[in-house]
Amino acid sequence: MIITSQPTTNQLSVGIQVGSTNCAVALGYTESSIHIIPNQYGNTTIPLIIAFSKTDNTVIVGEEASYLCYRESPDDQYDIINLNGWKEILDYLFDNAKGDRQLEMNENNESLLSRLVDGKIKIRWYGVDQYKEIADLLQLVVDHLAEMVNLFTGNKRVMTVCFAVPHYFGDGQRRVVKECLAESPTFQQSSLFVRNEMTMTCYPHLYHKRNSSEIICIVGYNAGESYTSVTLFLYDEGIYEMLEDHQNKPIGGGKRFTQALVDYFCLNHPMLQGKKVLRKKRLFRACKYLKESLSTMLNSERELDCLLVLDCKSGKEEVLDLQLTMSRAKFEDLTRNIVREHREFIESIVDQWQIKNLDNKNINYNTKISYIVAGGGMTNMPCIRTMLKGSFPQASLLGVDTKSYGDPSVMPSYGGVSIMMHSLAQPQQWVGFSDYTSLGVGYEANDGSMIQVIPRNSFIPSSRSAQIVMDTNNTPYFNLNIYYGQRSLVKDNFYIGSLNYIKLDETKSKGETTINVKFQIGIDYQLKVWVDSIDYHDFTYISPSESDTEKWSPPRTTLKCYNQGEIMDPVVVDYPDEFITNIDKFKIDIPMLENLITQAELYNDRDLENCNNAKNMLKKLVYRGREVLESKVSQEEIDQPTMITVETLLNQSLYWLVDNPSLFAIDYELRHDRLTEQLTYLDCLKTKGELLLEEVD
Repeated sequence: MIITSQPTTNQLSVGIQVGSTNCAVALGYTESSIHIIPNQYGNTTIPLIIAFSKTDNTVIVGEEASYLCYRESPDDQYDIINLNGWKEILDYLFDNAKGDRQLEMNENNESLLSRLVDGKIKIRWYGVDQYKEIADLLQLVVDHLAEMVNLFTGNKRVMTVCFAVPHYFGDGQRRVVKECLAESPTFQQSSLFVRNEMTMTCYPHLYHKRNSSEIICIVGYNAGESYTSVTLFLYDEGIYEMLEDHQNKPIGGGKRFTQALVDYFCLNHPMLQGKKVLRKKRLFRACKYLKESLSTMLNSERELDCLLVLDCKSGKEEVLDLQLTMSRAKFEDLTRNIVREHREFIESIVDQWQIKNLDNKNINYNTKISYIVAGGGMTNMPCIRTMLKGSFPQASLLGVDTKSYGDPSVMPSYGGVSIMMHSLAQPQQWVGFSDYTSLGVGYEANDGSMIQVIPRNSFIPSSRSAQIVMDTNNTPYFNLNIYYGQRSLVKDNFYIGSLNYIKLDETKSKGETTINVKFQIGIDYQLKVWVDSIDYHDFTYISPSESDTEKWSPPRTTLKCYNQGEIMDPVVVDYPDEFITNIDKFKIDIPMLENLITQAELYNDRDLENCNNAKNMLKKLVYRGREVLESKVSQEEIDQPTMITVETLLNQSLYWLVDNPSLFAIDYELRHDRLTEQLTYLDCLKTKGELLLEEVD
């Protein structure tokens, strides 16, 4: 995390989270003055429920709509919608363009999915049936939160807004969120940002750990009402990189714990023996209160009046007044299997990641995880905290100290304000990069193609390395042009900048040179590119042995090279030279971004077909070259040194095919032409009076 400026006290920042069941909003001027805004009832979490009046144009959002939803006798005056499941339905609508994905109905999306008609939600409003987009319903929630901000601040101008979204949201879904923010009058003049939920949850904790000189592994554990997710962070060289992000829908979230209480009371409460609860919404809400209160108390009670039940013997409906009591020990006994599933989930994610990175010598697996950052309302439960401490005994548990940062269930909104305060926030309407990179970042190859180093939809912050191998005979300089975009050629992408005239050692650059270039995008959206190291070695063809095959890397010519005669009065700098830019300077508005992504998708199939054709041509050349070589050896038409050289060339091309899968046809075409020239020079293309190239074509 590279902090470029300190926040000023006159800039108001707002953080918004819209979860699966609740939403929250935070604001602040400085880090010590961040507040979670309560509603008129004093609650910091607002239920994600909307009530539409059937008789007029009244719309009720939040706590009052929740009261109407959980009434024992439903009010026919309102059409009540629970937005639980809006994220997965929005994700489904954007990712199902080809119609090859089915959305399963579950307890999280049942209400919305039953209303889904041709991608829109059916509602009864003002006496007629209407069809609303998910974005329209989300807009009502954003406007409600914006109204809370205005009431709390006295209509002061908001400089920056940060909105939390799930990690699986792509460009389309994130654009919907930004459009909702931009449509709100309160946020029309604000800088709009979209961040990953877990990034916003972890940021306040990770920021204060940034001065450590060690490599630190952090696990973010977010357990909300509907889902549970695990995120892995690695701190190295002043930047936090998100390595893994996994969400587990089957094990669910806090609702499973509440449902365990509902099932227990339905089966074991003395007054419910032989009875069937007709409407469980009020019982579910009472059990949720018990669950939340048991986080701070050893015993909890809740009165539930006028519960409608059905007597299974007589078939008559009855109204009962219940007294619900539960102890923490009994609750933990009822939910121990659920806690065990959560423990197995988080431990399996960490173990799999460590197995995949066994070759990373920088990570000390004896200490394993250094910090656990807990987020989500479920992490208030003592059994969950005990589970986290038991799974990672050597790690420090962060996020449970409510005095420092507030309730873990509203940490994304708190973290959103913190991020805005520690970033250089320039007023702007759209931002090309969000929590994921909207477009790929890479460099120009000598054929005019773009080699992507940081792919599209990479986590921000992100750190990648590119190992560039080039022929540098008598070439004392090279430059590297940086682009971002999704097209295969740089002329169709955006130019960012260059690393110009990096000096090479003329006494050593008479063969192959390996240049290691690092690309980093920090949390402040600053792109940093620099030459990390330069390695020199002779340009010789040596066939790799079988034991070295996995470690062997074939040469690739990827950079434009300049000899000294082509440079007029060069400005010579010794590496490491670096190029730094702020991605926000290259802003892309929504229509342009949509056009770029659409073009990339339209040309994707054609580029893939051309790539496969070029790859097959290179394969044919290699296999036919082996046949020709065997024929010449059997007829003694080739000497031993030439045979070894040709065999080495063919093996190198074959290894190149296996170890270097490319997205561009030009890579295979250049390799094909290079191999053809080498074989022609060695006079190995003719056999039995026929040209090898003619047979391949």
